[in-house]
Amino acid sequence: MAGLFAGAENFNQSLNSWNVSKVAQMSYMFHEAKKFNQHLDKWNVSSVIDMESMFLGAESFNGKIDNWNVQNVNRLGEMFLSAVKFSQNLSKWKIKENVFKNSSNIFDKTYGYKKEVSEAWERNK
Repeated sequence: MAGLFAGAENFNQSLNSWNVSKVAQMSYMFHEAKKFNQHLDKWNVSSVIDMESMFLGAESFNGKIDNWNVQNVNRLGEMFLSAVKFSQNLSKWKIKENVFKNSSNIFDKTYGYKKEVSEAWERNK
């Protein structure tokens, strides 16, 4: 599913009922999907290993994803870069220590982001 909605600037349909339980790649999935703002909390992402730049430039995105199981994810860099409205609390996410340390700019230019999230990830590793 990598890059599936990349560049779809006006896309904003519900995808919460999709079965993504066998998906491994979600990198750049909503890259520059500027109007996308739907909850994805029903997705089972436990098989995903790559979420790099998943919401990069998705300016309107602030959907619920706080319950995602991201323990198998190996790449998170720039996941929310320039997703300027994103402000969901992801402090319960369990991130592998090496993934957290090696992922750059996860929340850069995400003005609703709270620093408590990365502090919680640091404790959860």
